Amino acid sequence: MGYVVLHLEKAKGTDSAMSSHIERTVKPKNADETKTHLNKELIEFPEGVQNRTQAIQYRLDNAKLKRKIANNQVRAIRILLSGSPEDMKRIEESGRMDEWCKDNLDWLKDTYGKENLVSAVLHLDETTPHIHATVIPIVTGKSRKAKLKDEQAGKKRYKTKDPNTARLCVDDVMTRVKLKEYQNAYAEKMQVYGLERGIDGSEARHITQPQYYRELYQKNKTMQEDIAQLLQQKEAEQQKLEELKSQVKKQEVVKSAKSAILGIFSNSEKDKLENENRELKDKIDNLDKELIKTRSDNYTKISQMEVQMKNDKSTVEKLNEYFPKVSEGIRIIRLCEVIGLATDYIKHLLSGKSLTINKGTLYSPEHKQKFDAKDTTIAISTHPKDEKKFQLTADNIEISDWFKLKYKEFQQSIGINIKQKNNPDKSIKM
Repeated sequence: MGYVVLHLEKAKGTDSAMSSHIERTVKPKNADETKTHLNKELIEFPEGVQNRTQAIQYRLDNAKLKRKIANNQVRAIRILLSGSPEDMKRIEESGRMDEWCKDNLDWLKDTYGKENLVSAVLHLDETTPHIHATVIPIVTGKSRKAKLKDEQAGKKRYKTKDPNTARLCVDDVMTRVKLKEYQNAYAEKMQVYGLERGIDGSEARHITQPQYYRELYQKNKTMQEDIAQLLQQKEAEQQKLEELKSQVKKQEVVKSAKSAILGIFSNSEKDKLENENRELKDKIDNLDKELIKTRSDNYTKISQMEVQMKNDKSTVEKLNEYFPKVSEGIRIIRLCEVIGLATDYIKHLLSGKSLTINKGTLYSPEHKQKFDAKDTTIAISTHPKDEKKFQLTADNIEISDWFKLKYKEFQQSIGINIKQKNNPDKSIKM
């Protein structure tokens, strides 16, 4: 019996980047374009609404909200619904995919409200069939904070708000208690398809994205080193095996020579020489068998590691699909390693904090030399021209520009003056 997959994630703004992925206006690497036409939009949009992004805004505009929506307020909840890969393939191959989709829509409407479900798209062009649903967290009734104030103030209340007033409040929808209830209720709904809930109360916990990428990157790096070591070991064993085979050939020549002259030895001497020759040949045969077994074991280890690396690569691509800043996070981690930052420093920067280097050096791959970094503040921030990208800064200057400035200071310190000519090609004279 397989497991259900139910994942909820908050989304701010129009969430257009996720809309591009869901509606395939941008082609993901792990999707099979020959199957993209099989994908289905399971929710009919209101008149005049063309896509998911517009559907989110339409619901907000027509919900009769009293309060203005803040810029940083969560406007939608992304919900991923699926199951174990082999079980989802079984459902698809048995012709029950339409039935599974209907039951998922019924559960979403019953749980979050029919009007709050603005989009649900079935993807069949990836390895595992799944649904991307979008729910607007509009609720009625008193908020959790208001209920808490009532409890603290007792019954002394002179003015109450209309309990039927619509509110946009993700905190009331995604409480810890409700998230657990969603998992239990969804698993119960999916039992008819041979799916069940994961282990309740498991000690497994989510880790931050940067931490996961660091661990995955280090794991792949270690596996590559292990494979290289096994390949070297295999080459050494192959060479040793060839040497042993060469020795066997020499022994065969010696044996032929001995048999030609055995006539001059007594029977006891012949028996002794033949026994010694047999013992030597047995030793060589045993070594040959051991080396063949060792080589087979190494081939098995290498194959297992290559499969694991392929699975990890697929995991990274899928994460990059759901989280567009994955490649940016890995790029920043590698850049930090190249310029010489220690692992603890990189973890500190990825937590969103700046780092001050009181005394030390930073390596510039462009100039192939180290530069002094005294009382230098290092930080990771969103790129000012592209919010989907990160930049590494030193003293509030992009790191490559900071290295250029340091290189110019270095040239001046050794007596090299850089003069700018006023000619059209703007060449630099040393």
